[in-house]
Amino acid sequence: MILSLGSQTNHPIKTTKGLDMTVTSFLPSNYEVPVSTGGNYFKKKEGANRLRMISHVVTGFSYWTDDKKCIRSQKPIKGIPSDIGSDQDGKQNKVKHFWACLIWDYADSKIKIWEIEQATIQTKIANLALNDEWGDPREYDLLVTYKKSAPAAQMYDISPCKEKPLSQEQNDSIANSEISIDAWYEKATGGGWSNKARDEEDHDLTADELHKKYKFQSTEALCLWAVTFTQMSETEIRNKIAEMQSETKDSDGNPVIDPETQRPRTMMIPFLEWAKVTTTKPSSEDIPF
Repeated sequence: MILSLGSQTNHPIKTTKGLDMTVTSFLPSNYEVPVSTGGNYFKKKEGANRLRMISHVVTGFSYWTDDKKCIRSQKPIKGIPSDIGSDQDGKQNKVKHFWACLIWDYADSKIKIWEIEQATIQTKIANLALNDEWGDPREYDLLVTYKKSAPAAQMYDISPCKEKPLSQEQNDSIANSEISIDAWYEKATGGGWSNKARDEEDHDLTADELHKKYKFQSTEALCLWAVTFTQMSETEIRNKIAEMQSETKDSDGNPVIDPETQRPRTMMIPFLEWAKVTTTKPSSEDIPF
């Protein structure tokens, strides 16, 4: 059945957001499709992209699987991973050396993570950092020009801009930002333990020796290590950590004093001892790289 709207006269329709919508306009006359910003990640656009690097650079190695999952490691990945994927032309993906840092994206005035896999970009920024006339890239803006149709060697151009201090808005945003490149790095690479926590050596160490080896500074770091070491789920590990943390305080929330050391009880060593008896020592075939 076809419904006739009669004449093409514009009839205003009341909307809750005050947009100027009429019967003959499918969308509000002042509507614009939001531009995707890629969340916390910097997504380059065709043409010039102005940005400021605002953190140190962390480095590692990564590759993509067929299910579009990026696997990252702090250490070099030896050989060809069994789960490495292929590109759209069927060619096997490559393990790449990556950089990552925080940047200020002038396009929308936000702090983002810039993950750099392109060797041409890495080389050009490194050359600027080593150049006496330019130096530390955190002291000036960069223009990253992207030409999608250009040959690979000419696809990216990096141009330094005149040195200038960060604005008050930028400094305030940086001071209040919850994005940490070090926290991202630890999470993205499994704390660097994807290649270490399943080493046979770890299973021969005592809890005290493990603590000295890794110098765990937070329960987050401890959790990342334990997930790889025990091969248990992150939820299971976090629940165990929470359980052991609760045992370090009494019913009033005060620290429990260890009778042997006469110091507040901690859960670090007991947790490591628990992890050691929870998992089995891997064979050489179990080690992924």
